[in-house]
Amino acid sequence: MIVLHLVNRLLATVVALAVVAVAVVTGVEVARWAMDLDPWLVPWSRWGASLSDLRANDPALLVTCGAATAAGLVLLFFELKRRRPDALATRPLLEGVPTVTTRAGVGSAATTAARGVSGVTEASAAVRRSKISLRVRTRARGQAAGLTEQVTAAVEQAMADLELVRRPRVKVQVEER
Repeated sequence: MIVLHLVNRLLATVVALAVVAVAVVTGVEVARWAMDLDPWLVPWSRWGASLSDLRANDPALLVTCGAATAAGLVLLFFELKRRRPDALATRPLLEGVPTVTTRAGVGSAATTAARGVSGVTEASAAVRRSKISLRVRTRARGQAAGLTEQVTAAVEQAMADLELVRRPRVKVQVEER
């Protein structure tokens, strides 16, 4: 998630700086044109002459359009990609005051509940909007089925204690060591 935010901010910064640069250059060029001065940075007259000879099937035009389309699709992908929630809504303590708990907090509560079950030696949790996946390790051989039910019940009780608005499903995977 941090990488996605970093890429998103980096791309947004690059696009914003490019838009500002184009706006400044365009403003200066239009002002110089209005004062009947030669172009400052962009040779408009030469560009106009070369663009009048350009055809729609010119390879340079097609490559440029393809690159611009690819860049736009990359930006669109990073902007529309659904992000994992940073926090999950809980029941408000006071009417009209929204409250939340972090995903890390929910994961910690789930892990603590799982470790409290007899026979569990290690536990780790991954929290998503609608599901908590727990990986539990035990040294008790042949007890995986019973342990799965006990851990699921303990974690579901911990989620009930957190009073989440939407309780996530609990999926437990037991590894015997």
